[in-house]
Order: sequence, then structure tokens, then C-alpha cells
Amino acid sequence: MKRAVILLLLLLSLAACNRAGGIISAEASPYQLLNSSADLSVGTSRLVLTLWDGPERLKDAQALAVSIHRLDEAGESAGQIWEGEATSYTLDGTQYWVVYPEFPEANYYGVRAVVTTADGKRVENVALLDVKDAPAAPAIGAEVPHSQTRTLDDAPIEQLTSAPPYVERFYEMSVAEAAESGKPSIIVFATPGHCTTSLCSPVMDTVTTVSEEVGDSANVVHVEIWRDFSADEVEPAISEWGLPSEPWVFVLDEQGKVAARLDGLVGLDELRGAVREVLGG
Repeated sequence: MKRAVILLLLLLSLAACNRAGGIISAEASPYQLLNSSADLSVGTSRLVLTLWDGPERLKDAQALAVSIHRLDEAGESAGQIWEGEATSYTLDGTQYWVVYPEFPEANYYGVRAVVTTADGKRVENVALLDVKDAPAAPAIGAEVPHSQTRTLDDAPIEQLTSAPPYVERFYEMSVAEAAESGKPSIIVFATPGHCTTSLCSPVMDTVTTVSEEVGDSANVVHVEIWRDFSADEVEPAISEWGLPSEPWVFVLDEQGKVAARLDGLVGLDELRGAVREVLGG
């Protein structure tokens, strides 16, 4: 109930920030703005925003201008903490938007986003963020848990992943071996056959394409969420890494530390960029 009240106050407060004669439509927005990030925390966080037109994601917006406001106990804006243009990416034909705000403290925050549609119309949307003191999953710069995940030496590939196509390379080493290899690594946690978000399969496709592009320059390890499909037994590495959702993709540097942490929607261009940063272009 408290969250609902805060969201209502946020809508009223941020709507009141519109300037007379501005570019924002005075009509109610036909779209819905959703936070698609599962692990926002103090410091710099990857905030993923999606726009919806009813039950369908909006796919052809031109731009998204974002401002983020800290909310006081009454749910009103207590000052802007970040603003900028979001970067657009696509996953399986679906558009999503990414910004990297720095959150000064754990709190509720309001997002005010102005979307420029395909026909040039600009309308405003708002969303609510719940920012925690610390991330649940490994943070940027952190050394990851050296999980002893299973490989092809331990089980047939059909027990290591929930859906084809099978890429044997992804199961040749454990997470621990990848982190200790002295080479950059891509670690993907996903369950393509049982995903609750429908994102695992397209994210696996993203990882597969990037793995083909980088070749032996980086290790690639897929960790299936379920250790035993029939018994609903979760892979121990999920709790070791503190993952609150799936899918997740981590890019590790040569020291086995987190260089990029990407949850949920992970498109080809975004993952390519993250891997290039580690590989030096």
C-alpha cells in the first residue's frame, strides 16, 4: 500500500513540474514506462527502462530524455539527482533504454522520461525506483565467487542446459576455472527452457553471437538456473552470486573481477560494447 501511495504522489509531483509552453503533451500519455532492472543500489547502477503501448513493448521510439528525482517521505520530489539521454538497444526486435545514474543513498526515486515517438511527438512518463544500500549480485570491480559449476566432465550436455541449440564450448570449464584463467570471461546465468521472463533464449542468442565473434579471446560459461529439472533443484551458484532474477550476464576482466553486470534485457550491441571494453577494442 505504501508503494502505491508513493507512486500516486510521484505522478502528481512530477506532472506538476511541466513548464508552460513546453514540448510535453498535455494529454495523458498512451504509454507506460517500466523499470526493468532488478538490482539497483547506491552508487552507479545500470537502469533499464522499457516503454509499453498497452500489452506490447513500444519498438520505434526516437529518443528518451530521463531525469531522476529523490523522493521525500511524502513522495514528492526532493531534488533532481541525475539527468541525461538514454541509450537505445534492441533484443530480439524489442527496444529498451539504458542509463547509468549515480544514486547517493538508499531511497525511493522517481523517473521522469520524455519519449520522442516515431512521428516526432513528445510525451512524458514516470516510474518509481526502489534503490537499496548494496547490490545483491556482484558489483562492478568485485571479485566473483569461484563457483564450482558443472562441466561436460561431470554430466552430459542435456543435463547442463534446459534447451538447445547446444554449444559445447559453454560447458568446458567451471565458473571457478574461468575466473582463475587469467583471461576475460563472459558468464551467463539463464534457463532457456524454463525462463519466467521469456528473455533467457534471446539473451543466450546474444551471448552465442558474441562468443563466435571473440573466439578464444574470452572464456564463455553458461550456468543453467536449475541443477535438476525434475526436482526443481536450483544450481548452488545462483545463491552464491546472490542473483535476484534471471537472466544475468557478467563480463569479467583478466583478474576475474566484474567489468560489466547486465541483468534482464541484454542486446547484441550492448554486450559487444561491454566485451570490447575488456578486450581493448
